[in-house]
Amino acid sequence: MQFIRPCILFSCFVSASIALICYLFVFIHPAGEAYYHQLSQESTRQHSRQALEKQPAYQLRTGVQKDIWTLDGTERLHARLRSAHSELVLKQKGKKFEAVEKLQNLQCWIQEQIDPLLKLQKVRHLSAEEGSYHFPSQRFHTQNAHLSFFRLPNTSLPQTIEASPFLHGIAQEMRGDLLHDDLQCKNPSGYFIPDDETDPLCFSSQTLFWEKSSDRITLAGDVSLEQPDKFIVQSDKALLTMQEETTPSLCYFTGHVQFFAPHLEDKPSFALADTLVLYPFSQTLVLASTSPKRVLFWQEGFSLSAPEVHLHKNPITHQESVEGKGDVHFSFDSEEKNLIQELLSKYL
Repeated sequence: MQFIRPCILFSCFVSASIALICYLFVFIHPAGEAYYHQLSQESTRQHSRQALEKQPAYQLRTGVQKDIWTLDGTERLHARLRSAHSELVLKQKGKKFEAVEKLQNLQCWIQEQIDPLLKLQKVRHLSAEEGSYHFPSQRFHTQNAHLSFFRLPNTSLPQTIEASPFLHGIAQEMRGDLLHDDLQCKNPSGYFIPDDETDPLCFSSQTLFWEKSSDRITLAGDVSLEQPDKFIVQSDKALLTMQEETTPSLCYFTGHVQFFAPHLEDKPSFALADTLVLYPFSQTLVLASTSPKRVLFWQEGFSLSAPEVHLHKNPITHQESVEGKGDVHFSFDSEEKNLIQELLSKYL
């Protein structure tokens, strides 16, 4: 019975913390940190009796729901967590204390921002088959998770969301560290909807690392970024610089870059390079290679070999252009022909 109170306290707060973060980088508010310290102090009194070291404390619950409100300036932000099953474990080893809450069939809705004048809100939604949160390391882990970002009318958090997200992703595993404010995913895939609501940018890779503090996403291993019926870029690695966490403002690809556009200048177009920089808002691509290698660009009836190749679409006239930079050749040598033929064989 002496463990009931700390167990209940940790259960309430750890569940609330998962609702606030759910690996979504919601900062722990000062009030929350004070609450954690209070819980830690109560647990320290248990340490003096070495109760948790001899036998960890457990609590099992079903049908868990938590509603949490926090302050962001003058606005109250609402977070809601639902879980079919919860298991809380409190344990210690020597002077070290740890709390772990495991959740199953997790659903979490979080208000990120509220605009009271326009009566709009930005909401994140996370669903996962399994999730866990560790204190005091402040790490979290989910399995088979779905993450979506929404812009919604009104300022109250809805019970359900029918709108389409402007960013959606899934991953086999998602891990995060609140102390360093990062997110790691295994086998992620998803899409961004650009601010101009054009066709989505679809991505996939073996791993994803998101540094929220710098608004950067790093994709590695079998990287692919595609705007359907417009272009596909594949590479070993990509760095995406995000604009307000919503859509990439710059995409930098490195390592064995392959480019395919089915309708560039109304023709299928192919390119090979060491690097590719995509500026989505200006509709410009810059392909480059380090000497002695060269960028290879091919359209039917047109071959281009150069240190750099720029592709651009005029946003007003929609006219597309291809321009070589530096020492430009309009034919391929035998090795370059073989490389292009190998790329063509993937699509033609």
